[in-house]
Amino acid sequence: MILLRGSLGAGKTTLARGLARGFGLEDPMLVSSPSFTLVNIYPGRCPIYHVDLYRLERARDAASLGLEEFLAGEG
Repeated sequence: MILLRGSLGAGKTTLARGLARGFGLEDPMLVSSPSFTLVNIYPGRCPIYHVDLYRLERARDAASLGLEEFLAGEG
């Protein structure tokens, strides 16, 4: 798991694109910020779950995103 923290425009999605390329995503430009969808999933040699937790009000809200399944390799 890689966690990125930074202000708006800090380059988190740009770094995520580079990671996606490294993990075999054919077109890393498909990687976009999940600010509105909260979770974007990208296939590749290793699936990438790009999650934006910024808008969650409580930690328990993360459960509704299926994070436990992602971390357990079931998502």
